[in-house]
Amino acid sequence: MRIATDFEGARIDVLSAESPSNVRLAVPADPKHAKFRMWFAFAVEDAADEALSVAIENAGSCTWPRAWTDYQVCASHDGQTWTRVPTVYADGVLRFTDTPRGPRSLYAYYAPYSNAAIDGLIARAEAAGARARSLVETPGGHHVSLVEIGNLDPGAPALWIVAQQHPGEHMAGHWVDGFVERLLSDDDDARKLRSEACVALVPRMNPDGVALGAHRTNAAGIDLNRQWLAPEGAAPEVGAVRAAMLARGCAFFLDVHGDETLPYVFVQGAEGVPMRTPWMVGLEAAFCEAFRAASPDFQTEYGYPKDPPGQGNLRIASNWAADTFDALSYTLEMPFIDNANAPDPELGWSTERSRALGAAMVTTLARMLPKLGGKRT
Repeated sequence: MRIATDFEGARIDVLSAESPSNVRLAVPADPKHAKFRMWFAFAVEDAADEALSVAIENAGSCTWPRAWTDYQVCASHDGQTWTRVPTVYADGVLRFTDTPRGPRSLYAYYAPYSNAAIDGLIARAEAAGARARSLVETPGGHHVSLVEIGNLDPGAPALWIVAQQHPGEHMAGHWVDGFVERLLSDDDDARKLRSEACVALVPRMNPDGVALGAHRTNAAGIDLNRQWLAPEGAAPEVGAVRAAMLARGCAFFLDVHGDETLPYVFVQGAEGVPMRTPWMVGLEAAFCEAFRAASPDFQTEYGYPKDPPGQGNLRIASNWAADTFDALSYTLEMPFIDNANAPDPELGWSTERSRALGAAMVTTLARMLPKLGGKRT
């Protein structure tokens, strides 16, 4: 038996692995930021049909240890289909069991969505008539790309969506996949959105972090979602996207994430930004109503505390966009665990549900388009 980390984003520390029945592992910190320690991904080789028992011994020392409550490890025996396996968290140790079905099985915090999959998604969008370009080449040799889908007239409203500033939040990659598939379809809402607006999509903000197996940071150890007010040189990803937004304008902004501890789908608005008007309050209410109608998974009862008036952190992307453009702006969060309002004991919050939520955003934005203009008072 062997523990392998020979694929993109694979990251684990092996304490001992002498037999499948007693594998001892530890979650490593982000490559250049000791504070963030959550992501893991690895393969188990040459243990087919053997009872596998794995203990992640430093789970209690991870950044958000309460995230392991009710959590189940993600597993794939073919590299494509992901399920959950029996997992127990107690006394600071995360233990899971499984029976590998072939020569190589994969285990991860969440089902990964690769940089190659993002490249394929961009190619499909271009083949369907979208315009794509690289905004910046990262220090790791990847590209942060902008994909513009729909009405490319400069007067059309620009609806900006960015995803995976935090690389370990791979549900955002699956969300983008579902969103783009629906947006490129012949569905009435998709055609309306493409006709009347330009969807300016950055499908992956942090490709270096994904490649390195980081959870929260880029190759320089920087949390990109704390860089939007004044980006550092070591955060070229944010600097490039921010410049593109300032050049094009922004009528709507959505930053797609995953949350480690809350078992709900929710949005965080920009209640604390200085640029906040009664017009915006009404627009937010309309958006939440439209999103609830489009997706049974979305809810508004549970989420993060709202920022007090005037105290919003403008280093965060959605706050910066709301304040800069007086635009409807949100951070969208999906769970790593499950949606407690509609639990799936077998799969938890699955890649399929992430994709379905992305598809639902097409309907939501189509319904919101008539409201995104108008007087901001």
